[in-house]
Amino acid sequence: PVDALPWCSNYNVADKCDQYGSNWHDSTIQSNLNIEYMRAYGHDFKLNFFTDTARNDEFLPLAIVIHGGGFNSGSKDNCKIIESAREFASRGYRTIAINYPLCGAYWNGTDVNEDVAPFGSGPWHAWDAEEPLYPLGVGQQHPQCKKGAASRQAHPEQYMQAQEVANRAARYAIQYAHSRAEEWGIDVERTVCNGASAGAVTCYEMFLFNTTVSFRPESTGLEPVLELDQIKINVAAGRAGGLSTPPEVRAVTDETVAVMAPGAAIYDLHGDEDVTVPITSAEFLVETLDEFGIPAELDIAAGEGHSLFPWQFNKSHPERLNAMFDFIETYLPDSGGDDDDDGVDNDGFWNYTDVQYGTEDPSMQLMNIALPSSGEYGVVMFHHPKGSTYNDIGQREVNAALDSGYALVSWESC
Repeated sequence: PVDALPWCSNYNVADKCDQYGSNWHDSTIQSNLNIEYMRAYGHDFKLNFFTDTARNDEFLPLAIVIHGGGFNSGSKDNCKIIESAREFASRGYRTIAINYPLCGAYWNGTDVNEDVAPFGSGPWHAWDAEEPLYPLGVGQQHPQCKKGAASRQAHPEQYMQAQEVANRAARYAIQYAHSRAEEWGIDVERTVCNGASAGAVTCYEMFLFNTTVSFRPESTGLEPVLELDQIKINVAAGRAGGLSTPPEVRAVTDETVAVMAPGAAIYDLHGDEDVTVPITSAEFLVETLDEFGIPAELDIAAGEGHSLFPWQFNKSHPERLNAMFDFIETYLPDSGGDDDDDGVDNDGFWNYTDVQYGTEDPSMQLMNIALPSSGEYGVVMFHHPKGSTYNDIGQREVNAALDSGYALVSWESC
């Protein structure tokens, strides 16, 4: 990486990437590069932050841009990623583009025909390891990583768990951006995720699983981080993404999705001649999301393959890029308002508050209950993360459960 080479210290990748005719140099879009947001697997991981300085006095929604590369390559400093991030910033988003742990950071190889051994004796490096698996700045990786997590050389489990690593990193990046919300002017209630290929897959699947709803954590050593699970994405919009892992692999249910993805919506631009992520994967994504009541639009680029950036960002056809942003604006909630479109005002949404259960102490084991207006319904149980209370669930989460026909119980234990 450039930031590991001292003789490149004066190199500015944002200047180098102003090459698509947008002339960002003369705009009010500011680039703030290489901001550390987390440490994992013995590496520091960084993000780039893009903002419109002409709107410094506003709180704008956050956009996170995630690069592709098969979960084994790619960078936030790819010029196409920087162009995408600047475009979001120019359209009214505080935007971060992130690097995240790739296969070489954590995977030390195992026989592809055998089960992955439990963490500590298997191929997984520890998330909180002090030292990296390979020397910093060299870019070495296990041979099973070289052609991507979905290749035939990789272990079948590796792809599913590579998605979970990227998912976790994206949540940490959003958490970091939220921690600077006052300084950066971020509306923490409105978030968009954008990516290409593996980055798009990561965005889309943030609606389906988190650090708790996961696949075989006993082999990865990845423990739940409840505060990360409370982070919500409103809209995911990308290109050349899809879904190849059935939700039941991670025990995804209507109840987990209702809490994880309230008001969610997904847009995928896909070439019908894509052989890297076939369009059948995108079709499966749309079908799956429909089952969970999540609006999804598959925008097909006829005759196009996997690399859609030149097609989508073609300045002779602005309608192509506008189609994605129109979708985002349709589903992104207004700032500070009721984000559903059912005509129901859910202010004062609790039907019962401070309901005591299981103890005679009136100050312990309390819950709030919100009920749908009519009909039979299931129940979504929400347990607050460490450091918060049963009163800290937001109106958007309650609305999502009610509008999907579920009662919601927010509870705490002693």
